Amino acid sequence: MAVGVIGGAKPRYFSIVRWGDAELTLAQVKRKLRVEKWILSLTWIAGISVSLAAAMYIVLQ
Repeated sequence: MAVGVIGGAKPRYFSIVRWGDAELTLAQVKRKLRVEKWILSLTWIAGISVSLAAAMYIVLQ
């Protein structure tokens, strides 16, 4: 059995054998998805920042 959590662009599915055997609560799954979203955003920001810093370094030399 799989439990789908819809949040954002696409649904994410977490596999469980039976509902009583679930290792994560719904609140924990939502928190995990929120953390993943923030990490993705921070990765984009860091990548753009490094690219801009490298471009400025090349231009100012």
